[in-house]
Amino acid sequence: MKLLLSVAVSLAISAGSAIAQQKSAGTREFSTLQSDNIVNMAAVEAVQKDLGVSDEVARKLTLLRDEYHAAVQKEYQDVGLNPIFNPNQLTAEQRQKHIEIGRSLNDRFFPKAEELLSADQYKRFQQIQFQFRFQNLSTMALLAPNVASELKLTDDQKQKLNTLDSERRQSLFPAGGSGKGKENIERMMKHRDEYKTKAIEVLTAEQKETLNKLMGNEFDLSKFVPPRTIQGKGK
Repeated sequence: MKLLLSVAVSLAISAGSAIAQQKSAGTREFSTLQSDNIVNMAAVEAVQKDLGVSDEVARKLTLLRDEYHAAVQKEYQDVGLNPIFNPNQLTAEQRQKHIEIGRSLNDRFFPKAEELLSADQYKRFQQIQFQFRFQNLSTMALLAPNVASELKLTDDQKQKLNTLDSERRQSLFPAGGSGKGKENIERMMKHRDEYKTKAIEVLTAEQKETLNKLMGNEFDLSKFVPPRTIQGKGK
């Protein structure tokens, strides 16, 4: 159940951050809310084992994650805002403040995490990160500027993926609800896999080969239990 709940949390966070990123042209401004940013994800034990980091580096990555979470909590509390938020419930001034805080924190902490990894480890981390994003966001993961460039997506393909993404988001939480607890989580996971398949079908054979290279060797994402950012919610 803990794993199922963590999957639900990561899906919800990823869905929200994808919308924010789409509006901000692929920037990292809302990455404090993402379970898959480098500070959060590189502190996950399964990821560290895959990267082959030393015990000392693993310890430093975990400490950096904890410092990052504490800073997130403090920065938002200092201005009276909640780090987890619904953009539609904020004023324009509050949204801008969230963006500024997120950008500042990311600039402070992301380079520190990158510096703890070798070039090969960082490349592998990016592959794992992309696998997670593609599994949970499918269409939006392919439309990220750097990925779209690598895949050499045509304007027609981008339009098809954008249409698919609108359909994906609208059907993710249908009107009237669609079950509770485990039933709803299973529905979300089935929905996720359905649109991942649809996104791949838009690509040519050559683009599919490039996609596989971007993901690298398969990482067991079932082992990825994302850390939580908000104090009092557990680790």
